[in-house]
Amino acid sequence: MNTSSSRRALIVGTAAATTTAAIAGMPRLAAAVDDPAVTGPLWDADTVTLCLLDYQPETFAGLRGADPRLVELNARLLAKSAVTLGIPVVLSTVGVNAGFNHPTIPSLLSDLPGANPIDRNTMDAWADRTFRQAVMRAGRRRLVVVGLYTEICVVYPSVHALHDGFAVATAVDATAGQSAIAHDTAVMRLAHAGATTSTAMSMVCEWIRDWASPQASKVMPVLMWYQSQLPST
Repeated sequence: MNTSSSRRALIVGTAAATTTAAIAGMPRLAAAVDDPAVTGPLWDADTVTLCLLDYQPETFAGLRGADPRLVELNARLLAKSAVTLGIPVVLSTVGVNAGFNHPTIPSLLSDLPGANPIDRNTMDAWADRTFRQAVMRAGRRRLVVVGLYTEICVVYPSVHALHDGFAVATAVDATAGQSAIAHDTAVMRLAHAGATTSTAMSMVCEWIRDWASPQASKVMPVLMWYQSQLPST
């Protein structure tokens, strides 16, 4: 691993034989109702892991009802901010080793120095042994899960992780679906299951919350970059 703090925070996995079975020997984690790291009202940078799922050319090509440029930009805002703030990142793809999808889009991959995405066959990343082990190694019970598509590769691992005692949030503008109704219905399902819904900028600001803090000073260049990339109309 690189000696920089940002790279130490990046959880990278080497792709192993994928499996659709749940990980044997890892018991379900009961929700800790008194644990502020899971149940506190706000999401602090030092309590979360960011999970980025399936930002690949094929999934972007299938987006409907959302501007792919904005989805990509919002995902990159989360990625850049996480690396800057030392938040662990788990990056995953689907179907690359199987030959039917291409790897993570280069722009996002460039924001994650040293990343080696965990490739899967399963649509539910939580059912993949390597992915779930990477989340466990991060040691945090709050997951920010974003990816493509909302109705499949975001919903499935999110509700699965919620069932296993993790807290889950998603940034709805860093995810999108194969139609607007598919995305909206997936967001409703996430909310009904107990996930927190937010936006990318709101989540990043929630990670810092104080413009006078050292964390805000670190992430300010990222926020300025983000503003400069937003479409003018």
